[in-house]
Amino acid sequence: MAFDYQKLFGSNFSNAQITISGIPTPTGITQDIIGIITSELNFGSGNSWNTPLESAQQSSLSETVQGGGAVLSNLLSGTRFKDLVKPFTLRTIQQSVKIWNGSDLPVFTVKLIFVALAEDDDVRENVAQLMQSVAPPTASFGSTFLTPPLGYQPSGLKASGVISVAIGSWFEGHNFVMNNVNFTFSAETIASGNPLYAEGTISFTPYRIISASELSGYITV
Repeated sequence: MAFDYQKLFGSNFSNAQITISGIPTPTGITQDIIGIITSELNFGSGNSWNTPLESAQQSSLSETVQGGGAVLSNLLSGTRFKDLVKPFTLRTIQQSVKIWNGSDLPVFTVKLIFVALAEDDDVRENVAQLMQSVAPPTASFGSTFLTPPLGYQPSGLKASGVISVAIGSWFEGHNFVMNNVNFTFSAETIASGNPLYAEGTISFTPYRIISASELSGYITV
């Protein structure tokens, strides 16, 4: 259900509007989910590094110490260890060089709200639609294998069952999978008895590793 938020927020509505596409309703009808963001969009990525030379040196040292433990024990028998050994390190500059393993997938988190502005508005419908992205389809129950949410199926650099998210005119991205959907319904209700609003948080991420241009492209639409 697409609520007419412009009546409440006026011309500024478009700047705070979040549109989530690619998720069907529980009855199978695919339509955009439109809400209002209530907090900042948080996201970040990072790199994974390793120091293979240092790891190899540590492994070699461990084996040497284990193998020579008995000999060392005999040599130091009856001798004060601190009188024989001075502080030192086996680490070299070359062993500290990091090797790039890969980049982490960015994770996007945003808070949003659905508000009932008319008697026939039902905020539960939007939440129920979002839940389709984090639970297996009902039709797959009873079969040998459950189907991933939204029928997700990756195929090389393409995938089906992914979603798109746009916020105002400053953020837009495609080919996401949903990580989490968490919502709270208001205690206040409208005349129909339905909740006045539903407020929550969604978290989503690309289904594959992305390039630098794709990552910056989300916020340079």
